[in-house]
Amino acid sequence: MYYETDYDMAELNTQMEKVLALCDFEITDEECMKNLKENSGLAFLVVYSFNEVYVFHQVHILGPNLLFPTERIMALSGYEFPTPCYRLNSDYMFANIEVPVPDWDQMKKAQDVASVKSLEVSNRNPPMLKSKNVLAVPPLVVSSIMKSKSTDPVKLLIVLLETIETYDKDSRDPKVSETLRQVAEFLWEASTDNIFPISFSPDNSEGGKK
Repeated sequence: MYYETDYDMAELNTQMEKVLALCDFEITDEECMKNLKENSGLAFLVVYSFNEVYVFHQVHILGPNLLFPTERIMALSGYEFPTPCYRLNSDYMFANIEVPVPDWDQMKKAQDVASVKSLEVSNRNPPMLKSKNVLAVPPLVVSSIMKSKSTDPVKLLIVLLETIETYDKDSRDPKVSETLRQVAEFLWEASTDNIFPISFSPDNSEGGKK
């Protein structure tokens, strides 16, 4: 279970930055897989069909070995207990995404569905989201999103912005808003059909149960 831990703000941001960097823009597929293997138990955001966003946690890479001849990406997702295990299709997972996004100061002010949907990308030198097609996220993001029990990226963005605002009120510097800006922009892009969907399926094998 993920929960919010009492860090001082500098340490919190440092730890979150490390997680976000594990599958950073332009690093190779092999590096991403290596980072996930060496940091089992992480979580990431995945876009499914119809722009639904799922949180996968307890991510593990199994194989290749005698038991699993081919590499498998396994993770848990859901709100019930026991939590279902899934096998994720690695095709396009680590594809680079470079797309324009709305101004960050404007996005931070969005408080409801209407204000999120009214956000627009500037025609002149807009900021760019540079990300993989999936996004490794820290526990603070996981706990915030899972509380909402929604897969709608717009609703998840609103929840995340509320969390960011709460933490920023208690901090002068560094700001959580700057660290988690990429996550917010990823959710916005998911809502506008700019993130490739990733397929996954339930896994009831012995490896999945373990």
